[in-house]
Amino acid sequence: MHQIAINAPVSVPDDGLVLGNGDLSVSVFQRDGEVVFKLGKSDVWDTRIELEKNPVPAHIDELRELLDEKEFSREALGNGHRSKGELSDRQQEICSSTPAMRYPYPCPKPTGEVVMFYPPDFQGLKISQILFIEEGRIELHLSWDNGVELRAGLVVHPVENRISLRYEMTPLAPELRYGGDFYGLPRPYPVCFAFFREDDPDYNKEKFRIFRHSRYPSILQKSLLEITPLPPAEYFMSGGYAVCRQRFPEEKRGTGKFEYSITAAGKGLIPRIQAECAFLEAETLEHYAGELVITVNSGVENSHAGAIAGAEKFTSFADDAAAARSAAQEFFRKSSFSGKDKFMEDLWYSTLHIKRATLKAGKVQPGLFLPSTVIHFPAWHGDYHTNYNIQSNYLGDYSANHFDTGDGIFDALAGQIEAGRKIAAEYYNCRGSFIQLSAFPFAPADDHQGGLPFGRLAYMTGWTASLFYQRWRYSMDREFLAAKGYPAIRDFALFYTDFLRRDEHGQYHAYPSQQGEADFTKAGCTDQPQVVRHIRCTLRYAVECAQELDTDRELVELWQQISAHLPFAGGADSETVSPRCPAEFSGFDGGAPKSTSEMILPGQQWYDWYCGHQHFLFITAMRCGLWENCRDWERMQKVFKRFIRPNGILNAMALANYGRNGAWMESLGVLGVINEMLLASWDGKIELFPFWPDAQDAEFTTLRAEGALLVSAGMKQGKLTALEVYAEKSGSFEIIFRDERFTVDCRAGECCRLR
Repeated sequence: MHQIAINAPVSVPDDGLVLGNGDLSVSVFQRDGEVVFKLGKSDVWDTRIELEKNPVPAHIDELRELLDEKEFSREALGNGHRSKGELSDRQQEICSSTPAMRYPYPCPKPTGEVVMFYPPDFQGLKISQILFIEEGRIELHLSWDNGVELRAGLVVHPVENRISLRYEMTPLAPELRYGGDFYGLPRPYPVCFAFFREDDPDYNKEKFRIFRHSRYPSILQKSLLEITPLPPAEYFMSGGYAVCRQRFPEEKRGTGKFEYSITAAGKGLIPRIQAECAFLEAETLEHYAGELVITVNSGVENSHAGAIAGAEKFTSFADDAAAARSAAQEFFRKSSFSGKDKFMEDLWYSTLHIKRATLKAGKVQPGLFLPSTVIHFPAWHGDYHTNYNIQSNYLGDYSANHFDTGDGIFDALAGQIEAGRKIAAEYYNCRGSFIQLSAFPFAPADDHQGGLPFGRLAYMTGWTASLFYQRWRYSMDREFLAAKGYPAIRDFALFYTDFLRRDEHGQYHAYPSQQGEADFTKAGCTDQPQVVRHIRCTLRYAVECAQELDTDRELVELWQQISAHLPFAGGADSETVSPRCPAEFSGFDGGAPKSTSEMILPGQQWYDWYCGHQHFLFITAMRCGLWENCRDWERMQKVFKRFIRPNGILNAMALANYGRNGAWMESLGVLGVINEMLLASWDGKIELFPFWPDAQDAEFTTLRAEGALLVSAGMKQGKLTALEVYAEKSGSFEIIFRDERFTVDCRAGECCRLR
């Protein structure tokens, strides 16, 4: 049984213990006299987008003209630019980031809070908060110097969007009570509840508040904007239930006007509405124990009816706890890991737990921040950034044998791919689909980011192709490949086919596109390594998948011909890096692969302030032969321990620089790092514990390898103690442990015990 225990108050939701079912989630923290349950719902987004304020998005030919004739250059992180001669009005308007992206929305929004009140006069608070990971349950124990105790248990139903709470306080003797009911004051109940959604603050004032706490200068660079806040939440009674309903105007998600409702109920608790808040107060002053159900329902209209219906389904905390425990146990049976180093083991379980709580295929996916911790106007729109960010949310899911969470990436990118077809056709004169830097859980009507410096980055298209390809390689599911995988990969390959320019020598060139978040210059937009690597990989994926399905033979020949005439891109083209290494792991930010010893020492950004991208950094070092097990193990752990939060989540960016926007999702990519150290399978062979120090005994069960293999293995004192392989598909496989090699021929459904 794995636990996360916090024996102190938690003052912010970012650090609070988390539960969820992949759609509804909750973070638990405290304020004076209150235990707060902050809610997160995956589809609670403000989807307004100010496209009408944008100029016509930049056509790629216009950017070529800027670079070729005007010798134009623009800073990546700033407003400085240079050109030969004056720019036309049209050229000036496409040389800046688009106005729509200066607005705070689209963005995820806070869902609401449920508060459990206890007497704030009690002194000497001691608190224990424990998350039981394999049971999907949180237990709270509060005690005070006067001997009073308050215990509470919390679960989230695995299917229904409801939270169940059980609570019990020590009965209060007369001398332990505080307060009275004279002069119209409310009666001071030992335990009572409220739920509400705070109204949107004034955006222009809110950004100054954020700056006071973080001193992050970027938020001040945006001029004062006319921001229409969401309408205030509505509070009303319906069928004996108090309801908080939030409506969203001007919806872009294609379902009409969107709304959601919160309700809560409990035996012995009387609901009432007062002062823009829903209260649940006890029938008597002797109310010390009970159960509370909290439901959230979202939809186009009458969402409160669904919330009430959900509350009426509630039978007991014990029943919901049993359902939560059964679902959690089933989830963690799909793979497991244990090791001598308990920090890494606990990090593996806490990370996978957060994925289970927030990611579920078929649901709206989180962006940069955990839904139950997000602030009103999160940085970077809290969106689906496609350069190292949204990909990190799912890194390691497939190797941990979790398609249930991992396949959520395709839900996240569906709108982006749809919009990308319009961008490819209208602004590139290309077939297929172009993947933009930022995305949302809907398809904008037009390119929302079609300006400089980041509106025409071409490499994320190939990165997205890799996600579909890896899904195929881990499952070998031809049905997925034919219906979903290859059609998407084909679109991305077609975009690159038309985007590339062939010179008089028959060589193909990628121009214009910079890589990473770099300056926009002619040299910096020509055949950049990160761009060329992703193109090369995408064409390889397309060829392999088309041949598997025996289709598009003419395209296969063309893709092979283009691949043979691409420029040298470093990294994946070098002798030290396998040509099968995905582009995202063959060099970092487009540069040559670097040893972690160069990048995670004090004074380097990866050590000082940015943990979020380190998961790609570490795997890149491993796959490029630059990882040293003992040295880099110690340095990696030092960095992880610097950024770990009390709830087991790694922070992505230093709070000292960026303040609090919510708990970071991209740091969940650490799961992929740990899995890669235990089992690597991307290069046509399977390696056991390839990057795990011999002195750190470890074992794992049913991690997934490419080729649709489930591998279980153990290592003790540098020796392989167990090895078992279950094949979902027939094939011949080579398995390597240090100097030992095993060749395995497996039929589908066969389990082979090799040690």
